[in-house]
Amino acid sequence: MKNRSVLNAAALIGFVLFLLAALLFGFSLLWALLAGFVIFTVHGLLCGYEFSTLMKEAWKGVWTVRNILLMFVLIGALTALWRASGTIPYLILKLTGFMTPGTFYLMTFLINAAVSLLTGSSFASAATSGVICMSMAMAAGYSAVLAGGAIISGIYVGDRSSPVSTSALLVADLTGTDLYDNIRNMVRSGLVPFLLTAVLYVLLGLKGGSGGTVLLTAEEFCGQAMKLSWIVIVPALIILVAAAFRVPVKLSMLLSILAAALLSLFLQKMSLSEMLTAVVSGYTPAPDASESLSGGGILSMASVFAIICLSSAFGEIMQRTGLLLGLTGALEKMSRRTGRMFCMVITSLATIMISCNQTLASMLTYYLGQGLYGEDSSRLANDMEDTVVVLSAAVPWCIAFAVPVQTVGADTSCLAASFWVFLLPLWRLAESALRGKREKE
Repeated sequence: MKNRSVLNAAALIGFVLFLLAALLFGFSLLWALLAGFVIFTVHGLLCGYEFSTLMKEAWKGVWTVRNILLMFVLIGALTALWRASGTIPYLILKLTGFMTPGTFYLMTFLINAAVSLLTGSSFASAATSGVICMSMAMAAGYSAVLAGGAIISGIYVGDRSSPVSTSALLVADLTGTDLYDNIRNMVRSGLVPFLLTAVLYVLLGLKGGSGGTVLLTAEEFCGQAMKLSWIVIVPALIILVAAAFRVPVKLSMLLSILAAALLSLFLQKMSLSEMLTAVVSGYTPAPDASESLSGGGILSMASVFAIICLSSAFGEIMQRTGLLLGLTGALEKMSRRTGRMFCMVITSLATIMISCNQTLASMLTYYLGQGLYGEDSSRLANDMEDTVVVLSAAVPWCIAFAVPVQTVGADTSCLAASFWVFLLPLWRLAESALRGKREKE
């Protein structure tokens, strides 16, 4: 038993060292995950499991997340075609038209929240609406710290709870829960923190709203060639209406992709080859358009696709070999004293700090935390969304924060003004503590 404990500790420490090396020396996280797969396979062999058994478990892990892998292909196509068809440019232009000096930070938060709810991606939102809002803030003399914080807060509203969010889809897939039920629960648990975040940006805008107004024109943003009219919002409306009627997500995405493809071909006059190239490798805007419109495409999802495959593979191996039993046992003991929510916050922060990646942190948090919830998968899904998904943007060296900040040209000090990513888990902790106190009484 002692030898087994030593083996378990050695395997986990070895994996953590590879993750830290990836962070410190700047090589791809995929190499660290591949090393982890080898380490956990060797650990299984040393524990007496046959190689064929371990590989069956690895394949079982990949097969478990097959739906989310397919969704990544659809999301890559969707985000490219929404750019090409004019959907994202039109929405950003209309939304930024509501900006006034006193409400600049509030509108920055709301605009990025709206775009992220539609695209489901914090990175895509940062690269489009985030870049635009920061450019307007710089031009008009607003605080880059507050604007950056409002952008980070906004992009993680949709990253957490959009029907086309990869993190929401991943959590639903891991926990075996219904995506739309999860979204309904997330609306309930996130409403108060959302309103508090909005109020803080209103107050900061009223106190320090000394900047001017900058108008964003269609020609500057989209170039002369792109045609914008109300019809280009149809792909986005399909997603919203489908969510309201609980249409299966894959079907709603396919319909939205079809609508955006038709608009790209017949309204924006793209050739079929240009459109297919955009679907695969991402949209490239016209030379006179904003570079922030570029992106999307199936290939843009390749990295997260590989991360989930490798993580799922060695996750099942760890489950089979009991590698995490010691850690899960310690968490169960802690939860009896502090409550499950506190354990989830601590576990989330630990996995985020080590993995530096929202996707891997989510999967590790699931493997460690699932034992705390038993059959209550719905609560597990909600608690994961309210901790590991948003707290990934609260760790400066995690790519969930570092990439959007670098994309919009902000400074890491904007983390202090990213109220949403702190208020949500804090609110849930307060709720949990109050509920525990009532139960004791």
